[in-house]
Amino acid sequence: MKRALLLIVLGILLFSSGMVLYSLKSKDVVLNNEKESLSKEEAISIVSQLINDVIKVYENPGLIFHIVEDNSEYENRIKIDNYSQVISSLFSSNGIKQLEGMTFEKETFLVKDESFVYLLSTLPFHSQYTNSKIAVNQITVTDDKISCELTFSSDSLDANGVINYYVITKNLVVIKSSGQWLVEDFNYSNG
Repeated sequence: MKRALLLIVLGILLFSSGMVLYSLKSKDVVLNNEKESLSKEEAISIVSQLINDVIKVYENPGLIFHIVEDNSEYENRIKIDNYSQVISSLFSSNGIKQLEGMTFEKETFLVKDESFVYLLSTLPFHSQYTNSKIAVNQITVTDDKISCELTFSSDSLDANGVINYYVITKNLVVIKSSGQWLVEDFNYSNG
């Protein structure tokens, strides 16, 4: 009888210890709804893929959009014809509004007409991140939302042998809508 009671108490202690250890370990796992969980690594992967695509939108649109060769309407702009399809797969409605209001040195990033969208062909150097190292920090996952801080850093040697180094920190919010992760808030411009 005492042995059975001892085994029950020992079992309860082991179960309790396991639950405590599991709860300490699961700080990296944040519930995203009642049925699914999203690990920190999965959230970082989602954010990394999205930010790489956002960089392409701004800095290398030929990799993500269909560029129309005839562009006599606007100087220093790229003419594209699949804007809505591409953008709706990357940005939420709030993210699209933010993108469409983006300016670089007082020049709007995009101009729309009835059929086409025209993007700036080049961005100011201080707003280019293609060659940056990107670190995802301070990541928080709640329900269908990922918030984080992105750190862009780069170093390069100029023609005079001087090392140019920069570190830029920006906030990013990603939401899940209709099963797809979309950029909700990200201010790309530095000026």
